[in-house]
Amino acid sequence: FNDGGVFMTVNFIDQEAGSEFLEDLLEQAMLLYTTVQGTCPGNRDFGITPLATDVPMPVAEQTLTLDIYSKTETYLPMLQVESVEFSVEDEVLVPHVLLSLNEDYFEDDEEDEDDE
Repeated sequence: FNDGGVFMTVNFIDQEAGSEFLEDLLEQAMLLYTTVQGTCPGNRDFGITPLATDVPMPVAEQTLTLDIYSKTETYLPMLQVESVEFSVEDEVLVPHVLLSLNEDYFEDDEEDEDDE
């Protein structure tokens, strides 16, 4: 994914491609991961920290990884981050995020429906 200089890949593990539901979740994840924290009116915490710029690559990788896990848990609890790996392309650090559906999230929904 390249959106005006933002390089990133986000994929699902072991999920059928083409599902409208999964495509929507991927779009939400991309929005979260490509938004710079502090730029979203009404929710300044939404997005990924800009503190990973102008620091050594190992620090940037660690900062981005922690932020991706944390923000996914907060804003997309129906998803679970399986892994975050990095590559360097044209001197740009490129995160590769692998997601899965958070089965606990969907089980909690089913239990709530059973309680009614």
